[in-house]
Amino acid sequence: MAENFRLSQDREPIKKFGYFLYRAAEWLSSCAMYVAGISTLVLGFYVTASGVGRMVGVPVRDADEIGGYFMVLISLWGGAYCFQRRGHIRVEFFQRFYGKKLLIWLEVALLLVALVVTAAMFVGGYTLTLSAFSRGAVSNTALAVPLYLPMMIIPTGWLLLGLILIAELGKTISIVVGQH
Repeated sequence: MAENFRLSQDREPIKKFGYFLYRAAEWLSSCAMYVAGISTLVLGFYVTASGVGRMVGVPVRDADEIGGYFMVLISLWGGAYCFQRRGHIRVEFFQRFYGKKLLIWLEVALLLVALVVTAAMFVGGYTLTLSAFSRGAVSNTALAVPLYLPMMIIPTGWLLLGLILIAELGKTISIVVGQH
């Protein structure tokens, strides 16, 4: 019976789950990108209103604080989408010197390193957010925003990037397994 066991037949559920994970991560990153895009527009409007308000003597309150929250959201939530679409800076100069198999294994190794760094950043962001929540920390401005609310952007952004990395790692590993 063991002789009749074929790995290729057992791969189908793994492929389906990998496809589902990749599509779910793609959908989540697209939704996050729309939120980041809308946030960019709102931030631009808010900064413009703040500048015009200062010129006419009616300053917009707490523009710096709100702008900082939007910048974090744009960076972290937009970063996962950017990675998935391969929009980050990639150094591809050395790729022509290496074989395809080595490049795929290098991709796996680098995705694992990126996943470890992302996990550490997620844990740090989560710990920071939990600390702000447990202490009841608020911002030192007239808005007095409970800090855990904007801080939740940090772990959710890193979690989203982690999901994208896991999906990309699964796709790359399926290429490696498919070659053997």
